[in-house]
Amino acid sequence: KKKKKKKKKKKKENEKPKEKKKEKDEEEEEEKTTRAARRAVEIENAKKLAAMDARFAAAAALLDDDDDDCCPICLDARASVACAPCMHALCAGCLELWTSADASFYAVAKRGSDARRTTCPTCRGEITGFAAAPPPPSRKKTERTRGGRDDREGTSNDSSNSKSSSPPGPPPGDGVIRKKASRGSRARRKRRDAGGGGATADGDGVDGPADYRRYGDSWTNADARANARDSSGVSGASASPIVVWFRQDLRVRDNPALHAAARTGRPVVAAYVWCPREEGRWPTGGAARVWLHHALDGLTRTLTRTYGAVLVLRDATRTSSFEELRDVARACGAKDVYANRVYEPWKIARDDTCEKALASECGIRYRSFNAGVLYEPWDARPDATDDACWNSGYGSVRFFLRACAALGEPPPPLPAPASMRARLPVERRPRSVALESLGLAKMPRRRGGGGVIDWAAGIRDAWTFGEDGADASLRAFLAEGLAHFDAKRADAYAEHGGASRADAPKAATDRHRADVRTTARISPYVRHGELSVREVYRAAKAASVGSRKSQARSAGVFLRRLAWRDLAYWSLWRFPHLADEPLRPQYASQWWAVPWDPDPRGRGDSVPRAVSIVRRRWDVFAPCSNDANLRAWQRGITGYPLVNAAMRELWITGYIPNYMRHVVAGFLIEYLNIDWRHGQLWFHDTLVDADVAIQGFMWQNGGHSGMDQWNFVMHPVYAAKSADPDGEYVRRWCPELSKLPRDYAHCPWEAPATTLARAGVALGREYPKRVLVDLEGARLKSLRAVVEVRRAHPEYVLPDGNEALPLPEPGRIARCVTRVDYRRMSDEIVTRQTAAAPWDASRRQRRDPMSRALDDAAALSERQARDRASVLG
Repeated sequence: KKKKKKKKKKKKENEKPKEKKKEKDEEEEEEKTTRAARRAVEIENAKKLAAMDARFAAAAALLDDDDDDCCPICLDARASVACAPCMHALCAGCLELWTSADASFYAVAKRGSDARRTTCPTCRGEITGFAAAPPPPSRKKTERTRGGRDDREGTSNDSSNSKSSSPPGPPPGDGVIRKKASRGSRARRKRRDAGGGGATADGDGVDGPADYRRYGDSWTNADARANARDSSGVSGASASPIVVWFRQDLRVRDNPALHAAARTGRPVVAAYVWCPREEGRWPTGGAARVWLHHALDGLTRTLTRTYGAVLVLRDATRTSSFEELRDVARACGAKDVYANRVYEPWKIARDDTCEKALASECGIRYRSFNAGVLYEPWDARPDATDDACWNSGYGSVRFFLRACAALGEPPPPLPAPASMRARLPVERRPRSVALESLGLAKMPRRRGGGGVIDWAAGIRDAWTFGEDGADASLRAFLAEGLAHFDAKRADAYAEHGGASRADAPKAATDRHRADVRTTARISPYVRHGELSVREVYRAAKAASVGSRKSQARSAGVFLRRLAWRDLAYWSLWRFPHLADEPLRPQYASQWWAVPWDPDPRGRGDSVPRAVSIVRRRWDVFAPCSNDANLRAWQRGITGYPLVNAAMRELWITGYIPNYMRHVVAGFLIEYLNIDWRHGQLWFHDTLVDADVAIQGFMWQNGGHSGMDQWNFVMHPVYAAKSADPDGEYVRRWCPELSKLPRDYAHCPWEAPATTLARAGVALGREYPKRVLVDLEGARLKSLRAVVEVRRAHPEYVLPDGNEALPLPEPGRIARCVTRVDYRRMSDEIVTRQTAAAPWDASRRQRRDPMSRALDDAAALSERQARDRASVLG
């Protein structure tokens, strides 16, 4: 019996490892199956999107101009499915994308792929399902030519036999497929057509203030539609050409103006007019001009290679855009000018002048489209109600997204025209100047007849220009960077003196890292129009479908950046002085160590002075100010490695990541106490993605006077825990510090003399000394300057400590959130950025020989004391 029990026990012990191994194998097999299923879903979604793209391209080539059943979402395929019960029609491709990625702009930003899937893509109303689309009203058959619909008589069917009892479908078209208007524009047009009490011409109606209606789609009046029908009815051989006026849309994909012109079948003349005098007080900066030069060259190559077209370049330095467009239209015999809208107030006024002058003097029709933003400023209207102005955080992204949620999804991007007529007789071809004659990439020469100063070499080496470069950058980010865009990690820094987990920094978001590429780096392409914002939006949404929860969350965070961009354009349109004067008027009296002088005869810091400087660029860092601290900040010699590295990267490549822009801006404003407009001016000249709306919005918020005041302050040393924890970014752009250990890479002044000597660093010789030593005292000066402004202007301070912002409409004000330091009216600093263990002198392990000897002696003494205590018991 004992032998049997022993044998049985041994058998059970032998079976336990087998069972564990079997369970482990089953878990691994289940995990493999899950991964394979997830991968299959991703591949299937990618195939669906690719098939939909192919279907869009094929439909664009086959769809006739007079199709009444065109899908209102993509404007290409035939509508075959209708939502129930609203009966809004759409095509099968849009239905496929909608059912797999249905989410409004607001919902996808907040909840990712968990957004509702039971709404109509057109009206956002609740639906119960989909049904077959009702047939469109029958029409007379007409002969079709390449130029459009022919108005000659043809055979027809009896329309009385085509009646159906099915619900009515979409309204019949007018023979021309138009760019889909926004939901607000369609609603206002419907009320006007029905005579249902729309706003009058001389007052405000139910649609809100008149200034919101002023810039609506110019293609909404009946005369323009009638003219379009007349022009589209002309055969292709004798039709007049259409001039497509390129501005900030240097691409062929998702270019509504080019797409609409190509679909008419008439000859298309692509034109670009260079007129720096019409760019207001902020002409294109030096780095942006270099990018513009290469973007125009890339667009010319694309048009020639794809369509055999030529980009007509005109120099309006001594004339105007209207005069050049008039000459181009007269030379080729064009009767229409198509353009995509721009949103700077001075450019809106320029376009209004051109439209009126072309119509009155030349009889030329002007048609504009939306191609630059997801939601146009006059459609968003985030501050239409007093409740939104007071309870939504005026000027924040959430404040803007709430208004966009009511507009529904932005329309999907349009494909590049499948074909386009571009050949004209020699006698009708407009004159064009050479690209080099515009002087966009002209480099300065050294004084005394020296050689050329090629300051743009770093920009050319760092970027690939054109639509191909834009597409590659976007694809690389979606494939590698999107998953880490909102990922967080925290390192223990155990190698720094055995730091405990409590001493480790808090989790930092990967998109804040400057030493690795986790951001999209597509802003220059979007700024110059080589990449459409709607392409970016659709690609980010598609990447989140069927992906992991973390990637879907990252996609939502990334989409908020697109909303932030639209918010900046809305802010500039709403407040035209955004880039020049404080939005909160009381801050015009704030004390600055280096104030802003708008007088061109003053210090030489003003915008008019910058115009002349931009024309010749900076010759060996020609100073734009007499202030030593400002010059040190511009040249990257402040003594603070993180700030220096960012400013040097900006000068060489024309770009720095968004987090580093906040670091250098905070250092200039909060520590050097220099007026924010100096920083905005320098960024405008050195950034390849310089944008007046975005830069003005950012610098206003950082300079205390913006709508959404920054509630953080970046420390020039402690910010490294999020941006450059290993010091690689500093070593790349400040090579003189490359041999310093990580503990001192961001604060070399704290390194022992032996460590500096071993690294070959002599402060003040190989590396500049700090321009500012007392950071705490500088912060106190900035805090007291703002508190003095609030005490001097109590009429702008609300009972809760926040501040009031006067709106353009008389008597209306908004509530702007204010930083907690200022709300308390205290002389003590509240908003701080804490230090991580490697850069905290009180917690850092000393590494010089004498310090290590002292540490060893102290450790030996402690060990002997413990031993004696243990012996004595």
